[in-house]
Amino acid sequence: MAGEELHSRILEIGCGEGAFLAICHSNGFEAVGVNPRLPELSRASEKDTRGVIVQALGESLPIRDEAFDCVASTSVLEHVIDPAAVISESVRVLKPKGILYIGAPDYSKCFREGHYGIRWFPMPKRVARVYLWLRGVNRRDREYLESLQFITRRQLIQDLRLHRVTIIDLNHAHYLSVRKNARQYFMGKIDAPETIRSPVPRKIITALIKIGVGKHLMLILALFFYTPILRLKSDFSAEINLLVRKEQAT
Repeated sequence: MAGEELHSRILEIGCGEGAFLAICHSNGFEAVGVNPRLPELSRASEKDTRGVIVQALGESLPIRDEAFDCVASTSVLEHVIDPAAVISESVRVLKPKGILYIGAPDYSKCFREGHYGIRWFPMPKRVARVYLWLRGVNRRDREYLESLQFITRRQLIQDLRLHRVTIIDLNHAHYLSVRKNARQYFMGKIDAPETIRSPVPRKIITALIKIGVGKHLMLILALFFYTPILRLKSDFSAEINLLVRKEQAT
């Protein structure tokens, strides 16, 4: 309800300058952030984040057990020293039934490296060093590679399963949601092809309408061709989006 304090505590690991903390506060949540780098903390202090920011490492949080309702980590695990330790600490400070969100690049499915802004391929770090050299990346920027962890969805899930948690893959959950509502979704597109952003499917549907193909036949074609593509996009997404629920101790 508007104006009502929500009394939920949120921890952001790798909070940067505190932009997310400010959003949390404006929506009635108590938010705390941790960040290891002093320059970002200094800039954050100049802003009205309305949240507490602590200089600390995610591998050793100076926070008591079961202190937060929600812990969030977005594009952070690839920069830490020990991702498994950060996950362990995140679960430790989470209350039973609390939620942990993890967002990170999946280097086993990555075809563009965001830090370098170049085309990429799944490869071990020793090959990546040579690849950056061949791409003409200067030595100083190549050295940055050593600070990156080549995170994968498979490894994160293995690390999470060491704890009493339930894991939801949001990429797969989105696929299941779209598949469940596929009939309504595709009929909406067939009724209004101009709303389709991709030019090729838009032109195909427009052409089928012009030659008199019925809507139900187009729906069958759409379900037949697009559903496997959507599944592939889910399975081979270069982004990891995991929602983790901490179970109560028995």
